[in-house]
Amino acid sequence: MRAKSAAILLGAITALGCISLSNACGPVATGPPSREAGVDLLGRLVVVRAGPGAAEDGQSVRRHEWVVRHGRRLVTTTLLAPVAVRAGLAGLSGRFTLKLLAAPVFNIGDGIQLEVLVVGAGDTRPVCSRYFDAGRVAADRDWLRLEVPLDLSGAADSCLEIRVSAGPQGDLDADWLALAEMRIVPEKAAL
Repeated sequence: MRAKSAAILLGAITALGCISLSNACGPVATGPPSREAGVDLLGRLVVVRAGPGAAEDGQSVRRHEWVVRHGRRLVTTTLLAPVAVRAGLAGLSGRFTLKLLAAPVFNIGDGIQLEVLVVGAGDTRPVCSRYFDAGRVAADRDWLRLEVPLDLSGAADSCLEIRVSAGPQGDLDADWLALAEMRIVPEKAAL
């Protein structure tokens, strides 16, 4: 019975193309997330806002780019600041974990700010915030694993929003953040 429930839940997630997050980004570690069942989210992200100073060619989201960090080459979706992207969460209810790898593409500039929010029902709830400074912090030159626990309501207008913006001095030079292996996974207890 549990296997059937899990299959139905994963089928619903796949059909809806949904995702979300929780407070403070959860554990941060280098290396890949485990290859558990889940829904790949990178192809489901849509641009909702690209601000002044965004990529000159108008391409604020670069899909299927290879990025090498700390000797490890991964296919990514790269976000060029300032940009906001969204993925729908409609119909997802219960406990999940968002898993992804993130890394700045370059080791220069004043850093990059990542914000993840759950938006819906007239409410915006921040669930993850991370500042990357690969120019000054050696650990930020590697793939960082973010695992964010989620408690989702299933609201029809619910979505995940990812914002990437300039560092503290507002310098947008080289503010490219690569995302890889991003997926939403049902909490094991729910299976």
